[in-house]
Amino acid sequence: MTEFILMRHAKTDYVDGTYVGSTDVPLTERGKEQAKKVAEELKGEGITKIYCSALKRSVETARIVGEVLGIEPESHRELNEIDFGIFEGLTKEEARKRYPEIFAERKKNIWEYRIPQGESFREASERAGRFVRKAIKSCSDGVCLFVIHAGIIEGLLKSMAGMKWEDVKKVKYLNCCRIYLKNENNKIE
Repeated sequence: MTEFILMRHAKTDYVDGTYVGSTDVPLTERGKEQAKKVAEELKGEGITKIYCSALKRSVETARIVGEVLGIEPESHRELNEIDFGIFEGLTKEEARKRYPEIFAERKKNIWEYRIPQGESFREASERAGRFVRKAIKSCSDGVCLFVIHAGIIEGLLKSMAGMKWEDVKKVKYLNCCRIYLKNENNKIE
Protein backbone atom coordinates (compact mmCIF):
# COMPACT_ATOMS: atom_id res chain seq x y z
CA MET A 1 0.00 0.00 0.00
CA THR A 2 1.31 3.41 -0.99
CA GLU A 3 0.33 6.54 0.90
CA PHE A 4 0.43 9.98 -0.61
CA ILE A 5 -0.55 13.50 0.30
CA LEU A 6 -2.11 16.14 -1.96
CA MET A 7 -1.32 19.59 -0.61
CA ARG A 8 -2.31 22.96 -1.98
CA HIS A 9 0.44 25.60 -2.25
CA ALA A 10 0.73 28.42 0.32
CA LYS A 11 -0.79 31.92 0.11
CA THR A 12 -0.25 34.20 -2.88
CA ASP A 13 -1.36 37.78 -3.64
CA TYR A 14 -4.18 36.93 -6.01
CA VAL A 15 -7.72 37.68 -4.87
CA ASP A 16 -10.05 34.75 -4.17
CA GLY A 17 -12.51 34.33 -7.01
CA THR A 18 -9.93 35.25 -9.65
CA TYR A 19 -9.03 32.76 -12.37
CA VAL A 20 -5.35 32.15 -11.67
CA GLY A 21 -4.34 28.87 -13.24
CA SER A 22 -1.34 29.11 -15.52
CA THR A 23 -0.55 32.63 -14.31
CA ASP A 24 2.75 32.35 -12.46
CA VAL A 25 2.50 34.19 -9.14
CA PRO A 26 4.88 33.94 -6.15
CA LEU A 27 4.08 33.38 -2.49
CA THR A 28 3.48 36.28 -0.13
CA GLU A 29 5.48 36.61 3.10
CA ARG A 30 2.46 35.14 4.86
CA GLY A 31 2.55 32.25 2.40
CA LYS A 32 6.20 31.58 3.19
CA GLU A 33 5.35 31.47 6.89
CA GLN A 34 2.45 29.09 6.17
CA ALA A 35 4.82 26.78 4.29
CA LYS A 36 7.32 26.77 7.18
CA LYS A 37 4.56 25.98 9.67
CA VAL A 38 3.16 23.13 7.58
CA ALA A 39 6.67 21.75 7.05
CA GLU A 40 7.05 21.41 10.81
CA GLU A 41 3.66 19.66 10.96
CA LEU A 42 4.77 17.23 8.24
CA LYS A 43 7.79 16.00 10.18
CA GLY A 44 7.26 12.40 11.15
CA GLU A 45 4.82 11.70 8.28
CA GLY A 46 7.35 9.45 6.54
CA ILE A 47 7.62 11.62 3.44
CA THR A 48 10.38 10.39 1.15
CA LYS A 49 9.60 12.34 -2.05
CA ILE A 50 8.18 15.75 -2.83
CA TYR A 51 6.72 16.57 -6.23
CA CYS A 52 5.36 19.97 -7.23
CA SER A 53 4.13 21.81 -10.28
CA ALA A 54 6.47 24.08 -12.23
CA LEU A 55 4.60 27.22 -11.14
CA LYS A 56 6.34 29.56 -8.65
CA ARG A 57 3.72 29.25 -5.90
CA SER A 58 4.04 25.49 -5.89
CA VAL A 59 7.83 25.41 -6.30
CA GLU A 60 8.38 27.91 -3.47
CA THR A 61 6.06 26.01 -1.11
CA ALA A 62 7.72 22.67 -1.93
CA ARG A 63 11.21 24.15 -1.54
CA ILE A 64 10.42 25.50 1.94
CA VAL A 65 8.88 22.18 3.01
CA GLY A 66 11.76 20.28 1.43
CA GLU A 67 14.36 22.33 3.31
CA VAL A 68 12.76 21.42 6.65
CA LEU A 69 12.33 17.75 5.71
CA GLY A 70 15.73 17.41 4.01
CA ILE A 71 14.20 16.43 0.65
CA GLU A 72 14.90 18.07 -2.72
CA PRO A 73 11.54 18.62 -4.47
CA GLU A 74 11.04 17.74 -8.13
CA SER A 75 8.96 20.12 -10.25
CA HIS A 76 6.92 18.85 -13.18
CA ARG A 77 4.72 20.75 -15.63
CA GLU A 78 2.21 17.91 -15.62
CA LEU A 79 1.19 19.04 -12.12
CA ASN A 80 0.53 22.66 -13.16
CA GLU A 81 -2.86 24.16 -12.40
CA ILE A 82 -5.61 24.08 -15.01
CA ASP A 83 -5.12 26.69 -17.72
CA PHE A 84 -8.18 28.97 -17.65
CA GLY A 85 -7.39 30.40 -21.09
CA ILE A 86 -9.20 33.66 -21.82
CA PHE A 87 -10.49 33.76 -18.21
CA GLU A 88 -6.94 33.96 -16.76
CA GLY A 89 -6.55 36.96 -14.46
CA LEU A 90 -10.25 37.83 -14.46
CA THR A 91 -12.61 37.60 -11.51
CA LYS A 92 -15.66 35.41 -12.01
CA GLU A 93 -17.80 38.53 -12.35
CA GLU A 94 -15.44 40.01 -14.98
CA ALA A 95 -15.43 36.75 -16.94
CA ARG A 96 -19.23 36.56 -16.79
CA LYS A 97 -19.57 40.13 -18.10
CA ARG A 98 -16.84 39.94 -20.76
CA TYR A 99 -17.72 36.45 -22.06
CA PRO A 100 -21.37 35.82 -21.06
CA GLU A 101 -22.02 33.00 -23.55
CA ILE A 102 -18.79 31.15 -22.75
CA PHE A 103 -19.33 31.62 -19.02
CA ALA A 104 -22.89 30.25 -19.24
CA GLU A 105 -21.90 27.33 -21.47
CA ARG A 106 -19.04 26.33 -19.16
CA LYS A 107 -21.34 26.43 -16.15
CA LYS A 108 -23.48 23.67 -17.75
CA ASN A 109 -20.59 21.17 -17.59
CA ILE A 110 -17.53 22.60 -15.88
CA TRP A 111 -15.80 19.18 -15.88
CA GLU A 112 -15.79 18.83 -19.68
CA TYR A 113 -15.89 22.42 -20.92
CA ARG A 114 -12.66 23.80 -22.32
CA ILE A 115 -12.35 27.57 -22.03
CA PRO A 116 -10.96 29.00 -25.30
CA GLN A 117 -7.14 28.97 -25.23
CA GLY A 118 -7.28 26.87 -22.04
CA GLU A 119 -8.22 23.36 -20.96
CA SER A 120 -11.05 21.53 -19.22
CA PHE A 121 -10.92 20.16 -15.70
CA ARG A 122 -11.03 16.67 -17.22
CA GLU A 123 -8.01 17.37 -19.44
CA ALA A 124 -6.02 18.91 -16.58
CA SER A 125 -6.83 16.06 -14.20
CA GLU A 126 -5.91 13.45 -16.81
CA ARG A 127 -2.57 15.19 -17.35
CA ALA A 128 -1.83 15.37 -13.63
CA GLY A 129 -3.32 11.94 -12.94
CA ARG A 130 -0.97 10.20 -15.37
CA PHE A 131 1.97 11.75 -13.55
CA VAL A 132 0.67 10.98 -10.03
CA ARG A 133 -0.08 7.35 -10.91
CA LYS A 134 3.48 6.91 -12.17
CA ALA A 135 5.05 8.83 -9.26
CA ILE A 136 3.31 6.95 -6.45
CA LYS A 137 4.88 3.74 -7.68
CA SER A 138 8.25 5.24 -6.75
CA CYS A 139 7.12 5.85 -3.15
CA SER A 140 6.65 2.25 -2.05
CA ASP A 141 9.12 2.81 0.80
CA GLY A 142 7.50 6.00 2.11
CA VAL A 143 4.97 8.74 1.48
CA CYS A 144 4.85 11.00 -1.58
CA LEU A 145 3.90 14.64 -1.06
CA PHE A 146 2.41 16.48 -4.04
CA VAL A 147 2.45 20.27 -3.65
CA ILE A 148 -0.10 21.33 -6.22
CA HIS A 149 -3.18 23.48 -6.84
CA ALA A 150 -6.85 23.51 -5.86
CA GLY A 151 -8.12 22.73 -9.37
CA ILE A 152 -5.74 19.81 -9.75
CA ILE A 153 -6.65 18.46 -6.32
CA GLU A 154 -10.34 18.67 -7.28
CA GLY A 155 -9.70 16.84 -10.53
CA LEU A 156 -7.63 14.11 -8.87
CA LEU A 157 -10.26 13.53 -6.20
CA LYS A 158 -12.83 13.00 -8.94
CA SER A 159 -10.74 10.98 -11.36
CA MET A 160 -8.55 8.97 -8.97
CA ALA A 161 -10.53 8.79 -5.73
CA GLY A 162 -13.88 8.40 -7.46
CA MET A 163 -15.62 11.29 -5.73
CA LYS A 164 -18.62 12.92 -7.37
CA TRP A 165 -17.85 16.31 -8.92
CA GLU A 166 -20.64 17.95 -6.92
CA ASP A 167 -19.04 16.71 -3.68
CA VAL A 168 -15.55 17.75 -4.74
CA LYS A 169 -16.79 21.29 -5.45
CA LYS A 170 -18.41 21.61 -2.00
CA VAL A 171 -15.01 21.62 -0.31
CA LYS A 172 -13.00 24.82 0.13
CA TYR A 173 -9.35 24.02 -0.61
CA LEU A 174 -7.48 26.43 1.65
CA ASN A 175 -3.81 27.24 1.24
CA CYS A 176 -1.62 24.40 2.57
CA CYS A 177 -4.62 22.11 3.13
CA ARG A 178 -3.65 18.45 2.96
CA ILE A 179 -5.56 15.42 1.78
CA TYR A 180 -4.15 12.04 2.77
CA LEU A 181 -4.80 9.13 0.38
CA LYS A 182 -3.87 5.46 0.36
CA ASN A 183 -3.41 3.27 -2.67
CA GLU A 184 -4.67 0.08 -1.04
CA ASN A 185 -4.00 -3.10 -3.01
CA ASN A 186 -2.51 -0.90 -5.75
CA LYS A 187 -5.97 -0.02 -7.08
CA ILE A 188 -4.64 3.21 -8.55
CA GLU A 189 -2.77 2.20 -11.68
